Amino acid sequence: MLDGIYFNDVQFFRFYKDGTFLDCLIKGSGDRKQVKNWLKKEESIPGVIRGRFTCKDNVITFSTPGHFGDGRMIDYTGKMNGTKEILLDSLNHNNGRRIKNEKFVRL
Repeated sequence: MLDGIYFNDVQFFRFYKDGTFLDCLIKGSGDRKQVKNWLKKEESIPGVIRGRFTCKDNVITFSTPGHFGDGRMIDYTGKMNGTKEILLDSLNHNNGRRIKNEKFVRL
């Protein structure tokens, strides 16, 4: 089961073995390693989205509302690429934008 924090330029996902995930956007060049100290499912933090994911046969699937309050969902499907990164495809239902093989690296 997927477990850990994965990030790209501004987006962070934290996955837990129980199927919970957290999603947040972070701008700036601060110490990314500090994210693990406050991005926790036990905390309720404004701007952090909580949801459920599935991981079966190395395929990860989950949906999350957009961070800008438009109420539209973004669907993600991807795969673990070894133990250090995941590759995600996404579909934004607000604008129809699709992104393929977006790399998220393990923190």
